[in-house]
Amino acid sequence: MNKGNKYCFISKSNEYSTDRILDWFFYNNIGVSRYNTESIEELKLSLKNENDNVKILFRKFKYFNSNQFPQKFTNFLSKELSGFWFELLNKYKKQIVFGNFNCEEPQRIETIENAQKCGLLTPKYLITTNKAELESFIDKHPKVICKSILSPQNFFLNELEYSFRTSEIIVSDISNLEDEFFPTYFQEKIKRDLEVRIFYLNKKCWAMAFVIKKENDVSADIGDISKRREVPIKIPIEINNKVIEFMKRSGYNTGSIDFVVSGSKWFFLELNPSGQYDFVSKRCNYFLDKEIFKFATNER
Repeated sequence: MNKGNKYCFISKSNEYSTDRILDWFFYNNIGVSRYNTESIEELKLSLKNENDNVKILFRKFKYFNSNQFPQKFTNFLSKELSGFWFELLNKYKKQIVFGNFNCEEPQRIETIENAQKCGLLTPKYLITTNKAELESFIDKHPKVICKSILSPQNFFLNELEYSFRTSEIIVSDISNLEDEFFPTYFQEKIKRDLEVRIFYLNKKCWAMAFVIKKENDVSADIGDISKRREVPIKIPIEINNKVIEFMKRSGYNTGSIDFVVSGSKWFFLELNPSGQYDFVSKRCNYFLDKEIFKFATNER
């Protein structure tokens, strides 16, 4: 067992998957340090050459926030701390053995184009601020959904929580729109037989299918459908190879990828380089936390 390496795990506080991966380090008596990107309480890292042998795992990034200082000063500290992490991880990027560090989320259109270049099917899409353009798009694709251009967010207003989720566009939505509106991402709605979440790690794929009975298929967002089953699924070898090529082109060694399956066709939806995988692991008995530990430590 390799116990000579020094490992550093960078993530955010209260991140369940990070904790489960660390459990495998502790179980195997391998030393590892944990740092949360939003915390300045126990920060003991520096940009020195003495860190050249450290192996880095990265999971999730969270910006610093505090109500102890004026907002402008808090914003300054947040930018400074983010800059520190960016400089550190950029300096030691060759030592990152797991994870993808980037303060910016993947650009949706660039991701779709990369998928297309690798031969993956993708739904037709439109990003627009113009009602007439949207109406023309709907004429060609009668069923259309909308989703956030980047990742969905929740927010509170008057003690109520609101969320931006994937939803289907209906006629009244169009008629109530102004001629010009906020930039929005629209996508052709694919008739789905299954939705599939793939967890990717170093040229290997683990997949889980969401099985939905037709009478329960009431929402465009799979997360809003409670009556469903999650089961392991074998990925067609052609899709598996294209996913490997896509992740290589995108520059990520790990990530969660969503597909919708219609008949024999697999349509690529999106990539989340640090997406949640725990429910995939548990539902399908994949033990992905252990797989990540083995990959990061060369315990194969």
